[in-house]
Amino acid sequence: MPLIQPLNAQELSKMLAGLDHVISVEEHFVNCGLGNALLRMRSQTSAAWTLHCLGIPNKFIHEIKDTEGMRDLFGISCIKIARYVSKIVSGRRNG
Repeated sequence: MPLIQPLNAQELSKMLAGLDHVISVEEHFVNCGLGNALLRMRSQTSAAWTLHCLGIPNKFIHEIKDTEGMRDLFGISCIKIARYVSKIVSGRRNG
């Protein structure tokens, strides 16, 4: 999603109804994107899903890598996202 505001919370709530888990993947700081908007929306509704936000933690970044290296470092490479989703689906949430 390139643009999330204004967020149509009512329509999004309908789309997410019945889900157990929602996973937001940010290619920037985790507290500044869709995950944060979903967290706010969830707090204002009776949504039953669990939100998982993947992205860059809110801290100073001292590592220098290419794009793929940074994605891997912060757990948002394709392989790491797939592993995380697999753990969620299988009921394990650590790591």
